[in-house]
Amino acid sequence: MTTYYTPNRNIKFDYTCRKIDNVNDPAKNGFISLYQNIFADEPYKEDWPYNEVEKVWINFTKYSLYIAEISYCIDDENNYNYKVIGFASGCNSSYMDNDTFKFVESEQERLNFNNSNSFYVAELGVAKEYRKNGIAAKLMNLLHMDAVKENKKFAYLITACNNNNNTISFYTKNGYYISNIIYNCKILAGGVVDKKNVLVKNL
Repeated sequence: MTTYYTPNRNIKFDYTCRKIDNVNDPAKNGFISLYQNIFADEPYKEDWPYNEVEKVWINFTKYSLYIAEISYCIDDENNYNYKVIGFASGCNSSYMDNDTFKFVESEQERLNFNNSNSFYVAELGVAKEYRKNGIAAKLMNLLHMDAVKENKKFAYLITACNNNNNTISFYTKNGYYISNIIYNCKILAGGVVDKKNVLVKNL
C-alpha cells in the first residue's frame, strides 16, 4: 500500500480508481456531492442541483466514467472515512444531449475531428484537500487508455480558466497543447469566464 498525505498532512490515505458502468453503483451519491463541490468553486461558481448532476452521472456511465475513492484513510483522530475523491469522464460528442455542448461539436468540426477518431474528455476533478498526489493524472490516463482501445487518434477538452495557469500547466504536462482560445464565454450557471481553452493530445 502506498501512503499519501493531504497538503496539511493531517490525513494519510490510499485510494483506488475504478470504472463505473452501473447507474446504481454505490459511489453515486459521493460522485454527485464531489461534483457539486468542485463546480461551486472557482473558476466555475456553478450551482448544480442534485437531479442535474444525476443526469450527468447517468449519461457518462454509458460511456467512460472513472472515480477515485478512498481505500484507506486515517486522520488525526484515527477515524476512517470512505469517500469519492476524484472523477474523470469522457465520451464522443454524440453522447451529449445538452445544447451547451453544441459548442464542443463546433470545436470538433474546426479541428477536423469526428466521433470515429477523437475522444472528448468531458470532466476531470479531484477534491481540493486530496490534490497534488497524482490522482488527476491517473484518472486522465485511464480515459486515454479507453480511447486508445477504441482506436481514437486524438483526445481533446475544453476548460474554463480565469487566469488559472495551474490548470493549463497540468494538461500540458500530460501531453496536451492549446489549440484554440475563446474569450468571454458563457458558462452553465449563467456567468461569463474570461476565456476557455481548447486543448488537444495526440494518442
